[in-house]
Amino acid sequence: MNENQAPKNSSESAGTGRRRRRLGAGIVAALLVLAAVFAWQAQRQNDPTRHGRKVSQQPSQPLEQLVPQQVTGGEFASSSSCRECHPDEHGSWSRTYHRSMTQLATPQTVLADFHDVELDARGRWYRLQQDGEAFSVTMRDPKWEANQRALGNDPSTVATPPTVTRPIVMTTGSHHMQGYWFPAGQGRELLQLPFYYHLADRRWMPREDVFLRPADNDPSLANWSMVCIKCHSVAGVPGGDPTQTAMDSRVAELGIACEACHGPGTEHVARRRAVAGRSPPPASSDPIVNPKRLDAQKQAEICGQCHSEFFPANPLAFWEHGLGYRAGQALERTHVVVKHNGPLYQEFKNKFEHTFWNDGTCRVGGDEFNALVASPCYERGTLSCLSCHSMHSAAPDDLLADGMRTNAACQQCHEEPRFNAELDEHTHHAASSSGSLCYNCHMPHTTYALMTAMRSHRVTSPRVMSISGGNPPNACNLCHLDQTLGWTSKYLSRWYRQPPVTLRGDELQVAASLLGLLRGDAMQRAISAWHMGWPPALATSGDQWQAPFLSRLLADPYAGVRYQAVKALQRQPGLADFEADFIGPLADRRQAGQQAVSKWVELRGKTPPDNFRHLILDEQFDVRETLLERLIEQRDDRPVRIPE
Repeated sequence: MNENQAPKNSSESAGTGRRRRRLGAGIVAALLVLAAVFAWQAQRQNDPTRHGRKVSQQPSQPLEQLVPQQVTGGEFASSSSCRECHPDEHGSWSRTYHRSMTQLATPQTVLADFHDVELDARGRWYRLQQDGEAFSVTMRDPKWEANQRALGNDPSTVATPPTVTRPIVMTTGSHHMQGYWFPAGQGRELLQLPFYYHLADRRWMPREDVFLRPADNDPSLANWSMVCIKCHSVAGVPGGDPTQTAMDSRVAELGIACEACHGPGTEHVARRRAVAGRSPPPASSDPIVNPKRLDAQKQAEICGQCHSEFFPANPLAFWEHGLGYRAGQALERTHVVVKHNGPLYQEFKNKFEHTFWNDGTCRVGGDEFNALVASPCYERGTLSCLSCHSMHSAAPDDLLADGMRTNAACQQCHEEPRFNAELDEHTHHAASSSGSLCYNCHMPHTTYALMTAMRSHRVTSPRVMSISGGNPPNACNLCHLDQTLGWTSKYLSRWYRQPPVTLRGDELQVAASLLGLLRGDAMQRAISAWHMGWPPALATSGDQWQAPFLSRLLADPYAGVRYQAVKALQRQPGLADFEADFIGPLADRRQAGQQAVSKWVELRGKTPPDNFRHLILDEQFDVRETLLERLIEQRDDRPVRIPE
């Protein structure tokens, strides 16, 4: 407590406690209501009267009649009205992936191959077609299939299941992956094709294998109104009502457009047109929001409306009317942002514990707001998303403003000599090295989404923690892949006066990266494998020793871990053309791993690395198989479900 702050009296504390209990009880009640609505949805989808019935092809309709209805003319004017006065800003936004997040499915927007493509995974099959400018999918009737699963039956065992052909009407994603939506069969409900098209790899991937989740994850189809409408559109409204026979989802605009960040524009446009040719009204009276003119918290909350793990403050109202957040408002009015060990986390720990590392750091890429708000630079400073990112003056890839890939990002606030002229004295690395880039130490790649590791947005300092129990890797060992936790603890104590950490056994003898790769949980394994293909780490730790250990991950139970292992192996010497299908048959993956090891033996040379004992190697550069097998047997197999 601040020494100048008077202590709260008992009645005030009691009132706070009552408010917290009411909040928790309100959230629980709202969740129960929402669960009832979801159950009603599932019951409609599992209508047993449809069992075994052939479903004819859905009649052709304009796409606009099958996707969420775009409703303007009230609060919202749509981005097209902004272009009239702000052509440059409209143009720069148009080049971003926010604009193309959600689009009608046309030959210009569909990035995947739909020409008579057969997709098959886990007993489900889909045939994709393109006819001129129209796209469609033929499949087992998804409502019949859902009913079969609800009854405990395996739909793949039915010889002649009912089939249906549905048009592909909408896309989501255009940067890393793209997903596709088809009508559920009633109203404007949309279901997602359970395959994604990976743009860099130019291939279709089953939905279950795209996310870092167990192989036996629920095979249900994603519903647009239940999941995606909150953030992949402007002012999305699921339009659910148990008295209705069909969903009536609607949006102000598909994609993340101007009014998501600047607020509803109808009144602003009307005012500006009313004074055309004359001086505009003062900015203070203009209802439009310029995020740069807000304080740091409000700036961050505009991004946090989507870039966070949250729950609607009023779930039932959301279901019928949408979230209701408007840029510049207090986010807590409409969103309950999940905080580690907060009330919502405690109530639904099984759901939200996967969002965080054990130390409370958010580990989900895309949920940067949950990480940012736990950063001292935000809590005690003025750090916001706009400190580094810009929608209108940055490259679309990551929206980092000029100079934000350098230490200039941190030097906006940290101007002390030790962070500038005396940088190497602070970092104990050469000033020109990757070890002197602030974000490599304070924002390491410890979050995961879109099949890659991403930078944490909780700005912290490296500290050593045991690999056991779901603790995050530290930045030092994500670059110094060949060093132990004991080595890192020694230098953090010597250089930054951190208290020594109690470590035991393998944590003192085996490189931390290998402990994470072999003994860690699925998240630790994926992060460790990704860093074994990260160029700064390979330059620091050498690239002659990783292959035999990465090859063992080709048999990992998590497809996401296997994918990272394949990509990292392709970064090893002589393996640039290495091929292994991360979702192929286990026997094929094991054979590919053996081939990678054989290539490694051929090229590894005769002298092992200096830290060969930490790398589970012996003096002859051979793998210490007994230790390797023991570490794999100790693998943390607790389920991991990263909620992207």
